[in-house]
Amino acid sequence: MFMTSSSLRDEYRDLPKAERALIDELRSEARNATDWSAFSNFWMSKVSEFYSQHGLTRPQIRRTPGYRIAQDLASRLAISKGLARAPDYRDYTSRGRR
Repeated sequence: MFMTSSSLRDEYRDLPKAERALIDELRSEARNATDWSAFSNFWMSKVSEFYSQHGLTRPQIRRTPGYRIAQDLASRLAISKGLARAPDYRDYTSRGRR
């Protein structure tokens, strides 16, 4: 099971083999990434290409496990590089005021 920073859970082992391979590639690239921008460009291109080949539209792609996991990996990388801060109580209390 894959746990994102916002506690969303994806049933990794229930995904099709090709989708698991995509996610494995994204995770590997994120582990070795030194530049957040380069990784972001990489994952967006990879994910778009993969799901477009399966006939999904851009709005549909944004709801896929691959997209959500890649977005989470990019967020974690940004936090580790000091480009963003980890979510905290302010993120959760401000949501109710919008």
